[in-house]
Amino acid sequence: WSYVTTIAGDRESEGALKREHEEKSEGFDEPRMTRLPDGRLFVVMRRGSNNLLYRSWSSDDGKTWAEPASIGFRGVKPNLWLMSSGVLALTTGRPDPVAVRFSIDGGATWTNTTEIMKAVSPNDLRDPKGRIKSTCYTGMAEVEPNKLLIVYDYLPKVGGWGTNPANDAKAMNTIFGTYVSVTR
Repeated sequence: WSYVTTIAGDRESEGALKREHEEKSEGFDEPRMTRLPDGRLFVVMRRGSNNLLYRSWSSDDGKTWAEPASIGFRGVKPNLWLMSSGVLALTTGRPDPVAVRFSIDGGATWTNTTEIMKAVSPNDLRDPKGRIKSTCYTGMAEVEPNKLLIVYDYLPKVGGWGTNPANDAKAMNTIFGTYVSVTR
């Protein structure tokens, strides 16, 4: 393999970060990429739990990329799925709820949030809003035309990012799945 290009780095994206007044963070990570129906590559990435997600496009198979720009909302471990209808789906979570949004213009604009689960990081030992503990990481697949299966976790007794109590059957982590019908 050989190095091709840098999609996003704090140095390369200084202008975008200043426009959004972003805090210093772990930097760009957790990228997700898909090829759009028009042939462009589209990537979305995060910059830490409390910062905005960013996006970029490439029209030359990844040799060069547009300067990353804010996507307008926050989240961790973004997950992309290009549906058979051409709709682009994006799931995110933390610090906001586990949610899905949709784009019909290749990621330039997104619908309002469709909340899947109110959740909070395991680090938040007491949550006054009644959200459940979760990593807020998601998986997603189109299981039939216009129907997504979105999966996410529930961590009932974890304190911080530690382990569950070994002898408590009610403390075991659970993976949930939710179907979402999408009409264009």
